[in-house]
Amino acid sequence: MKKFSGLFFLLFTQNVIAQNPITIPDTLTGVTFNLNMHTDSVQFFPGRKTFTNAFNQFSYLGPTLILNKGENVTMNVTDNLGDTTTVHWHGLHVPSMDDGGPHIFILDGNTWSPQFTVMNHALHEDDGMMGQFVVVPDTTSINEFPANAKFSVFPNPATQFISIDGLPADSKSISVTNAVGQKIFYQNLELINTKLTLNTMNWKSGIYFITLITFNHSSTQKISITN
Repeated sequence: MKKFSGLFFLLFTQNVIAQNPITIPDTLTGVTFNLNMHTDSVQFFPGRKTFTNAFNQFSYLGPTLILNKGENVTMNVTDNLGDTTTVHWHGLHVPSMDDGGPHIFILDGNTWSPQFTVMNHALHEDDGMMGQFVVVPDTTSINEFPANAKFSVFPNPATQFISIDGLPADSKSISVTNAVGQKIFYQNLELINTKLTLNTMNWKSGIYFITLITFNHSSTQKISITN
């Protein structure tokens, strides 16, 4: 029996009590990505087991792949689900032979290795088997200082700490988000001087985005943490 991956969104509001901590997938970088599909299970509620499909070491979801726009990448997708399946790079501009979907299926125990040039971003989901892409523009590098930035960040890449310097007098707030959009730091700057030091020892290795909000504009800088 062939499995086909679909993507849907459900929006609703409800007062709930969290049963489990939010799972934040790890990030992978480079030009070759190894994705192992396997079966697993998760207990979202006490005494109730949900059977899932997943990538790599996860019991559901999968890693966030950080790609550089314009680079040629290879995806080695191995099917260990015990059944024929398929994956699809939802939203990526790639040739049909590398795009996955119902016309490209992977037999159990086999590996599919599409190669393509990164053009934009995408999302994929199947019974909990979901991962995200973050595409870095080809005009910006990790160490590049944006021309419109109103502050500096150093060292970059960093390990134990980062210093944020040159904050303008009209600064309102500064925040840090990880590659999947989770806000991990926020600081009101109206009572802060021109310099701020953050302890990054407990941050996971990966790409982070620092956003400065002033009374007149906002600007974002990208940093790399290598712990």
